[in-house]
Amino acid sequence: MNGSFSAWAIVAALASGVGAAACDGGSGGSSGDIENACDLLTTNEVTAFMGTPMYGGEQDTDRTIPGTFCTWASKDYVGEEQENPEYSIFVDESSTDEARESFDSRENAKQPETVRGLGDGAYFYVKGTADVPFLELRVGDRIMTVGVSESDLHPVSEDEAKRLERAAAELIVDRLRN
Repeated sequence: MNGSFSAWAIVAALASGVGAAACDGGSGGSSGDIENACDLLTTNEVTAFMGTPMYGGEQDTDRTIPGTFCTWASKDYVGEEQENPEYSIFVDESSTDEARESFDSRENAKQPETVRGLGDGAYFYVKGTADVPFLELRVGDRIMTVGVSESDLHPVSEDEAKRLERAAAELIVDRLRN
């Protein structure tokens, strides 16, 4: 098979009308132009800070909870069936009262670590069985989780995950405030 399994999966999902929608990523406009999490970053921005070519954002359209979710995945893969997990970054945006209360109380955060000077509040935390921390970010009434996953080609340390997630969050804050 030529190309990436992810590209075929995106095409199949779009053709069947379920699952996910590929987004070019990033409106580049004002915060009023942000309709989903894929509008928070451009593919070029993600490629620059992740350090490898990335596919455009893929929006989760099967979501059963309020908010939007977008993933940008690396164009690298190993094997025909991409047996290894993808090197990727995601943004999960939810602006419900419940999300804001959870953010404020850090109710779901194990070992929260405050991040100063980012948005209207931010902290790193470990969620579930994740090997690396996620970044929880508040900008105005919006609550976002930014997370990185590794692959065999791109192992990610805790410090590297924090650097990548912070780079994404800084761009998101700028986009939402301008």
